[in-house]
Amino acid sequence: NKQQPPRCSICQDAFTEPVSTPCGHNYCKSCITGYWDSSDLTQCPLCLFYFRHLHFQNNRKHNNGVCKSLGTLQS
Repeated sequence: NKQQPPRCSICQDAFTEPVSTPCGHNYCKSCITGYWDSSDLTQCPLCLFYFRHLHFQNNRKHNNGVCKSLGTLQS
């Protein structure tokens, strides 16, 4: 029973450069910045929490999961 890697809710794929928003949701860095670039509001696409500033932090937890998943796929 193989565990699926966590996925970005915007692109529906495994995370690429995962980041977390202040509300705690996780996205690919390019997905969330693209989402914010295409919107007049800076908010979370899942919970619609509004941010005054573009702010996210790198998510090492999901980044490690992506690396482990890629290692498994390449083996």
